[in-house]
Amino acid sequence: MSSPHDDDAGFDDPELLAAMAAAFGEPGIANAETQSNNDGESLAGLIERLESSMAKLGEATSDETATDSGATSRQDEERFIVFETAGRQAGLPLSCTREIERLPAYTKLPRTPSWLRGIANVRGQILSITDLGALVGGEVEPNQPRQKIIVVHNEKRAATTALVVDRIVGIRSFPGRAIPCPTDLTDPLAGLADRAARTSDGLVLLLHPLRLFDHPSMQPFMTAN
Repeated sequence: MSSPHDDDAGFDDPELLAAMAAAFGEPGIANAETQSNNDGESLAGLIERLESSMAKLGEATSDETATDSGATSRQDEERFIVFETAGRQAGLPLSCTREIERLPAYTKLPRTPSWLRGIANVRGQILSITDLGALVGGEVEPNQPRQKIIVVHNEKRAATTALVVDRIVGIRSFPGRAIPCPTDLTDPLAGLADRAARTSDGLVLLLHPLRLFDHPSMQPFMTAN
């Protein structure tokens, strides 16, 4: 499959396509909620730490992270990892997120587009490193110490990638505030979102992992055919 981008020449190289299909495909990593090592933080540990911190921010955020006063907790509410990229906030469903790590050392591959930073060994698995801002048309930002990767998986596509984001904002839910994504948005991330939530910080785009993996620029890498 050819790519519409001039800098994507070489996608017909079968060895490169096979390698990238493997890097975007199911990596078989263990559940992040039971994983931790000295190089990263388990997702369960991160959730606990972030929710503890946000609970101290006051009433403005406590309604998003505290449990209900009754016996029923908010575990049934959909929660999102909210992050910042290119100066705007977006969220990914916690259910599709495997783990969060510091940006690891990665290997750039020849004849690949700028949004594909390369591949990296993440907990013993080879994953593609996707610059989310660049994927939707932004500039590739230089590596920064605070940058993180969010390992995202979609069961339907049996695909996984590590998204580079500028910083993690927190774990949040948006009870009663999630709305269909406005059709008049010019934000380039809007094409990956199916919903949005209005908060005191502005509009948070809620990304759908299927739209991420179905992005036209990703398609040449999703299969070795």
